Amino acid sequence: MRLPLLFLDVDGPLNPYAAQPERRPAGYTTIRVPRNNGSPDESLGLTGRRHPLRVWLHPGPGLLHHVNPRIGLREDDFRTLSDFARSLAAPPPAG
Repeated sequence: MRLPLLFLDVDGPLNPYAAQPERRPAGYTTIRVPRNNGSPDESLGLTGRRHPLRVWLHPGPGLLHHVNPRIGLREDDFRTLSDFARSLAAPPPAG
């Protein structure tokens, strides 16, 4: 099993749209996803639009989880992340 990939889609101080390409540290990768401005797939929501990106980046297990940018990560968000991590634990080999 491949390990899950942690991909943070961050807006705010770490906003990749504001990053200066020539000022990135070595090894830093920015993936810019075009913003949706009312196109027909607007109804898909965050997870619907990001699913193809997640599969392209990492074909292994993935969790697309929206965090309210007004309040940040809360207890329910951490519970969701923990549940996802536990779901990846391989069962013991049958013996």
